[in-house]
Amino acid sequence: MKELNFLLFLILSMSELHAQNYLISFTAKGASATIDSILVENLTQGTTLTLPGENVLYLRAIVSELNDFSFVRDNAVRLYPNPMAEYCTLEINVASQAEHILELYHASGQMVASTQAFLSQGRHTYRVNGLKSGLYTIRIKLPEGIHTAKIISHYRGNDMVRIIYQGQAGSAQPENPLKSTLTPTQMQYTQDDRLKFTGFQGIRRTILTDIPTQDTTITFEFADCMDGDNNTCAAVQIGTQLWMAENLKTTRYIDGSKIPLVTNDSIWRNLTTPAYCWYSNDSAMYAPQYGALYDWWAIAGGNLCPSGWYVPSDEDWNSLITYLTDNGFGFKSSGDDYGKSLAATAGWWANEVMGTAGNNQASNNATGFSALPAGYRNFDGTFKDMGSSGNWWSFTGKEPDCFAFYRSLQYNSLNLYYYKIEREFGFSIRCLKDRIL
Repeated sequence: MKELNFLLFLILSMSELHAQNYLISFTAKGASATIDSILVENLTQGTTLTLPGENVLYLRAIVSELNDFSFVRDNAVRLYPNPMAEYCTLEINVASQAEHILELYHASGQMVASTQAFLSQGRHTYRVNGLKSGLYTIRIKLPEGIHTAKIISHYRGNDMVRIIYQGQAGSAQPENPLKSTLTPTQMQYTQDDRLKFTGFQGIRRTILTDIPTQDTTITFEFADCMDGDNNTCAAVQIGTQLWMAENLKTTRYIDGSKIPLVTNDSIWRNLTTPAYCWYSNDSAMYAPQYGALYDWWAIAGGNLCPSGWYVPSDEDWNSLITYLTDNGFGFKSSGDDYGKSLAATAGWWANEVMGTAGNNQASNNATGFSALPAGYRNFDGTFKDMGSSGNWWSFTGKEPDCFAFYRSLQYNSLNLYYYKIEREFGFSIRCLKDRIL
């Protein structure tokens, strides 16, 4: 049996020799520095898994049941505990008296510490302190070659990173050598697969997507997002912006005061005051998934969004568009045809044109924005375009008299449209966080 397992390991190792396998660690900032759990979705392959927040994701071309998750596969090096907290111990086996160089790199490629010394033959011990939360690689350069090891840190302190020589090791074996105290969770991964990560912390949820190309650390920005009705909303990180990941559906301002519900068409068409409604005046059917529709006066007071959030301006929408255009979110990864990357994966009218929100909807939503075609309420009070378009107010406080501006994503469009419109229209709202900390 041992021979069979060894043979299988050799086959897998040879298969993965030219594959891109990555270790992904996770950290958090903002309203919380801890993560309860993480949902990982491979949007390209259609697979999902959930792992504890303190765990590590191991992306592999071939997923194996073999217990080969040691971050150190080299008898010349021992590194423990791994993951580490405040410090870890590094042991190096020096075959012959020589000078050595020890370098410590963050997953981003930045060198964070190094040391150099002349060591005698034998096993030598170092203590590594102060590594902030993340994934690191240690490189030891000896005359016989370069040895490497990976270390995960969960340390939240602000100590200086230091590599401290402890002396020559005795005969005692180190605690928990070679193995991680946490077994990384495997997921099959092919180069250029897009992954969607959802981090959970209490009632907070933050979404982001990425195409890993190296060992890296994913950082979730957690933010409190509770509206006037005490609904909690997920957030989605897109570049440096943190958006609500669903449409607003509050019936109250953040101070608890009620927003008038207007169902009558004639009253709606004559409005000059705040109001909201549900599509087709059917809250049971549309409220949970699509949210509410608001007139312009409902957002003008500035207290509609959750505390610390606001209705995005034209400049904010333009920043989103620029990021998507410049960072490969266009159809086939280039250009300004980014509509599919914002659109939800279902609910749109079908369209035959490739790259539109209504075409091959299962491949939508590369950003995690999950835009839904919630339609709108016309200035005359009628409801239109459910399934055809999603429409969101923008607000600067400097709109011209009688008019306002909004963005629209349509089932047959490749990107967001920009329109000027009467204030009596009813549109959806996506709030934006003041800033990412």
